[in-house]
Amino acid sequence: MNTKCLNKRGPQAGFTLIELVAAMTIMMLTVTIAIPGMLDMVRNNRQSTSLNALSHSFYAARSEAISRAQGISLCPTSNFTSCSGGTTWQSGWMIFTDADRDGVVDSGVDSVLKVFNQLGGATTVTASNRVTYSAIGMVQAGSGAMTLCDQRGVNSARGLRLATTGFVDYLQDTDGDKIVDDGAGSPTNVSCS
Repeated sequence: MNTKCLNKRGPQAGFTLIELVAAMTIMMLTVTIAIPGMLDMVRNNRQSTSLNALSHSFYAARSEAISRAQGISLCPTSNFTSCSGGTTWQSGWMIFTDADRDGVVDSGVDSVLKVFNQLGGATTVTASNRVTYSAIGMVQAGSGAMTLCDQRGVNSARGLRLATTGFVDYLQDTDGDKIVDDGAGSPTNVSCS
């Protein structure tokens, strides 16, 4: 019997069982640590995108009011043709010409300029029932704060403050409790209820 042929093997390719178990353990630990941080990152990015969309729509409405020299309003809507009358904006909102600045799309007089679809990610946006800009870009109705909350609650809430001058800024935490203030001038926390 020729034992020389039986013992002749090529180079071994592959992993041992111990190497596979060690690699799987390292991978599982990495995934376990990384996933919660990634979920928060996704939620934070979703909130930032929503806040930026709201902020840009305020600036767009203000710009339209100045360039058209007439009243322009924003309001929450669910059908994209009329204001819903409520104070929750997460279902969508619209910008429209508002000749009499009453916050109502008057047939034959006013026209819808732009609509914004609902915000994703179980986001709740609470603000006044409308914002109306005058022909010189000043807020005539609806100045104040807009609060954006998601499923994480008040600890992760963010918001915008709309000044009567028409400018928008982000709500800040001024008292150091890691909850943004409501923008009313005193360090009172926002509410997500």
